[in-house]
Amino acid sequence: MTVLLALRRLLTGDLGERPMPGDHAILIAFGPGLTTEAALLRF
Repeated sequence: MTVLLALRRLLTGDLGERPMPGDHAILIAFGPGLTTEAALLRF
């Protein structure tokens, strides 16, 4: 779920500039224990 929250902040512009078409992004999140989430995106 953390990656989804970061993606929402990225798309709404909360983290600065919004991504342009063709931009790439890597979202990585770490949770309790050995939980990890990752996503490679192209807008």
